[in-house]
Amino acid sequence: MNVWIGNLAPGTTAEKVAQLLQRYGLPQPERMVPFLDGAMPAMILEFRASDVARLRKRIWRIEGLYWEGRRIIATPLRF
Repeated sequence: MNVWIGNLAPGTTAEKVAQLLQRYGLPQPERMVPFLDGAMPAMILEFRASDVARLRKRIWRIEGLYWEGRRIIATPLRF
């Protein structure tokens, strides 16, 4: 399952995102693909989850979260 996490603060690192995920009970992704240029830096997170429904519920914990001066976007992707 892939997740788009967007509207990240400039200078956000993969390590900071991993710490955020851990804080909110999400598993560590298999891979993080950064898109850090532009006005709304983002990452695609690739998870290998056997319980997709549970992972989706946990992702909604961080949707709209105010973090590092920005309200982040967390959206499950279907591809």
